[in-house]
Amino acid sequence: MLEHPLHKKIGDILSLLETSIIKIICDEACGGSQQISLFAGNYKGRKNRLCKVDAMIIQDGLGRIIIEIEESGFIPTKICGKYLTSALSTQYMRDKESIDLKDILFIQVIDAKKLSDDKIKQLELIEERLNEIHFDSVKQYKLLPVKKDADINEIEGIVNNFLSASKRKA
Repeated sequence: MLEHPLHKKIGDILSLLETSIIKIICDEACGGSQQISLFAGNYKGRKNRLCKVDAMIIQDGLGRIIIEIEESGFIPTKICGKYLTSALSTQYMRDKESIDLKDILFIQVIDAKKLSDDKIKQLELIEERLNEIHFDSVKQYKLLPVKKDADINEIEGIVNNFLSASKRKA
């Protein structure tokens, strides 16, 4: 299996956030043991599976946060493609489990250690533009560029702030 150090570090942080009402699901690259398949529609099949994501957070039985981690390939088409296929999805399904995806925060973690300032600005522009678009599932997009290892820790605050705000709205 390929080494994905950023994936593993994010998975380790996320695992600490699990509680009785917050379920953390990580794929194998993030230290979990499964694939996280998202589907368009409420049935499970190859023709409606749109993507697989790196991590997902379920709160009160609903999919609330999707996390996608990019350690290479920072072209806008790849970045936006990961977002769009997730935004078009309506369900997470595994075995007999089916979870609705609604009012999702999509967090895209980017290994930005080798990126130029221009590339970071391009990614920030993408973040700004994606937040102007709203789907039934994904309502908010957050870019987390990781230039130094300490930046990874920001994910905890992003997740906690979003989940706390979601609880207040409910």
